[in-house]
Amino acid sequence: MSDTHGAPETVHDPKMASEYIKGLRGKVEEVLSKIDAVESIGKDAKDASVVRDQLNAYIGALESLYTEASSLHGDEVEVPLEVVQYVDDGGNPDECMRHIMSAVLRESQRIHGKKHAIEVFEENFHP
Repeated sequence: MSDTHGAPETVHDPKMASEYIKGLRGKVEEVLSKIDAVESIGKDAKDASVVRDQLNAYIGALESLYTEASSLHGDEVEVPLEVVQYVDDGGNPDECMRHIMSAVLRESQRIHGKKHAIEVFEENFHP
């Protein structure tokens, strides 16, 4: 279900996408922690090997993040245009998705009602 770098083959599966995003977030947090470690050494470092080790750890974290991010192979997450516009206008994307899901459920119920009415109508003409 994933390639050699752990990227989901498809981001259409919300659970896979969520897990993948959590992994990327972890890698970003690792990079940020390495930056903090390098900054904490600062100008007071007496031992060049400590600085070198911290910089190498930082570079390793960056390489890991780059590898993970580049493993997406250009896959795009499909976000409905309505959600993008809602967020651009300052709205909460979760709230927008709730509205969309509610509209989809209403439409589904309406279609189910029409289907049932057609079935009843058909039964009356074909005893």
